[in-house]
Amino acid sequence: MIQRIQSVYLFISIVLIVVSGFVGNIFNVITNSNNTTYGYQANEVYVIGTKTLISSEPQYLWFYPIVIALVGLYALFSFKDLKKQLKLARIYWGAVIATLLIHVGMKYYTQFQVEEGQLIQASAGASFYLTVIAMPFAHLAFMNILKDKRTIASIDRIR
Repeated sequence: MIQRIQSVYLFISIVLIVVSGFVGNIFNVITNSNNTTYGYQANEVYVIGTKTLISSEPQYLWFYPIVIALVGLYALFSFKDLKKQLKLARIYWGAVIATLLIHVGMKYYTQFQVEEGQLIQASAGASFYLTVIAMPFAHLAFMNILKDKRTIASIDRIR
């Protein structure tokens, strides 16, 4: 099934998106109030003060990477219909970019909402970087699908 390079790119991007939804923080915010750390993951928001967990509340962003991965898998398995695969790859690529923008927006929104103390550090976590790494793979998959579509169209013109 994985016979073309765009399928490999798409598969790598899908794996990175799924892993980013469940491993690591999206970002961390550290304040000077007892070195309190606010960690934001796809499934929870937690507050750690001097190495003890102060609070933890569920967050329901875990479904978003799964939905994006399902769109990517559908694009991956619809390789026989190139038009549909191109549309799905375009939607998938846009969803990966939207995910990255949502992560950045959450970081800056939360960074300015810190109530206790002054902000010492706001840094991106592993989940954010995995999404950044997945973006070029999604783009390469889309561009190679487009290249295949153009090649097939030019061959059809010659016939």
